[in-house]
Amino acid sequence: MATKNIKIGERTVAALLATGRDYKVFDENLPGFHVRVQPSGTKTYAVFYRNHSGKQRTITLGRTETVKAEKARRMALQRLAEVSGGNDPSLERQLQRRATTVSTLFDHYLEKHAIPNKRPRSVAGDRILWRLHLEPTFGNMKVAAIGRDDVEAFIRSKQNRKGAANRAVALLSTMMNFAIRWEQRADNPCRLVRRYEELPKERALTPKEVAKLRSALDADHDTIGAEAIRFLILTGARRGEVLQATWSQFRINDGAMVWVVPRENLKALAKGQRELVRPLAKEAVALIRAREKFRGNDTDLVFPSLLGSDQGRYDLNAIWKRVTTRSGLVGVRVHDLRHSFASAAFNAGLPLDMIGKVLGHADVRTTQRYAHANRASLQLVADTVSDFYG
Repeated sequence: MATKNIKIGERTVAALLATGRDYKVFDENLPGFHVRVQPSGTKTYAVFYRNHSGKQRTITLGRTETVKAEKARRMALQRLAEVSGGNDPSLERQLQRRATTVSTLFDHYLEKHAIPNKRPRSVAGDRILWRLHLEPTFGNMKVAAIGRDDVEAFIRSKQNRKGAANRAVALLSTMMNFAIRWEQRADNPCRLVRRYEELPKERALTPKEVAKLRSALDADHDTIGAEAIRFLILTGARRGEVLQATWSQFRINDGAMVWVVPRENLKALAKGQRELVRPLAKEAVALIRAREKFRGNDTDLVFPSLLGSDQGRYDLNAIWKRVTTRSGLVGVRVHDLRHSFASAAFNAGLPLDMIGKVLGHADVRTTQRYAHANRASLQLVADTVSDFYG
């Protein structure tokens, strides 16, 4: 599409309309500075120049929705000044992209995305996946050099760790998407890679199995960890919610103790909901009351680490392995206690929407269906599960 030059600014750029093909509109005052308009409607600032060898180069400056016109003009002036000084900014950028290693990309991913946006536990999980699985294979490779065959070879090498391999490739794929955004490569080599099929692992414990587990907990030396697991059984909460529970979260509401879990401690929550108010069965209340006797002045944590009352627990892996082995429940996961809570409530005839309210499910449609549920009916869920286990 032929078009005359314009003075590039916010209004003139906004007036440019998409057609059936790409076209460029150059600035009437700054040679080489232009806007590229794509059929999709995407508009991008760029600058065209010739290097000292006479080769044509184009540097993308940014999309119009993220870069203001005047800023793009200043960037174009800077690039043209570099050319006048004998440099080739496009070539230098290409060389820099080619030199970036996956290890450097992971550091940037942590700094610019994971740490600001993800929960500390999720960031720690990313670090573990990187250190144990991705770094040994990809750490020293150039971001631009990784191909789909490299990722497929990695998957094949992890046949004995299929779940970990899938999670590692998912992390690598996320990193590669950021590499595309940061103009370090043009595509994602993980996109068409087939991952291992994983069968659902959830299972619900029977009342007899819960009784065996409780007996094993009674015999374990880690009394705080044992009480944390009992609390998981009685509430259906996620492990992280319990391990981050503080005394200030337990309050009296309408004469009954409730557990007010803040949004930052929850994996998911309905939009606009700032906290989850969990009702507690009598047995759960008794457990919290008993824990209060050991409440220290140096921490607000209800279930602190054995290493010191001022330290939090990262997981329950050690005690969980001991008690499941002792009770003959090898292979059962901590998260299965949450599944067991939901199954016990469902088998007792309680409606799914009410159960979802107690568990803190984030589905907005479900939330709309049970928004009318009152505290007494939700208390029934907690009490029914407690009675089901006996």
